[in-house]
Amino acid sequence: MVFTDDQIKNLTPLQIKSLKKSEIESITIHQITIITPNQIKELGINQLDFITDEQIQALSKEQIEAITPTQLSNIPPSKVRALKPVQILWLPANNVQFLTKDQFLELSIDQMAYITDAQIDVAFWFIGPKAYSFMFRRMLTLQASLSQNVLKLTEAVAKLSRRL
Repeated sequence: MVFTDDQIKNLTPLQIKSLKKSEIESITIHQITIITPNQIKELGINQLDFITDEQIQALSKEQIEAITPTQLSNIPPSKVRALKPVQILWLPANNVQFLTKDQFLELSIDQMAYITDAQIDVAFWFIGPKAYSFMFRRMLTLQASLSQNVLKLTEAVAKLSRRL
């Protein structure tokens, strides 16, 4: 089923909760932008599997802020990876405690750079030092990987320069 913009705007909570995979996938990027924060809150945890990466990236600050803790903890880790780095910044600090270890593992170095001090503090106090330690180790792993890639790129440029 393809929805019109007016149909999207007027979806009731009951209608949102009954959306099927094909219906969610048919929502255009433009239509994602007109979904209200209250409508976002009505999405069921099973429906989060159906949202495409492009739809996730089109979510506004207000829509991201409307994601409930239960929804956040049930977003598939691969979908967390689809968030733009700035969208990580928009997650309310109190909701960060609901990210799972698997979701943290999917965060890119760019996304981790947008985690705020307030979000880290919440993760530390609510999840404990273990979460903070995990985030720190993850960041070091990502930095090491980045360093290896920079080294490979530097070597490739040096080889290319010698040939010129």
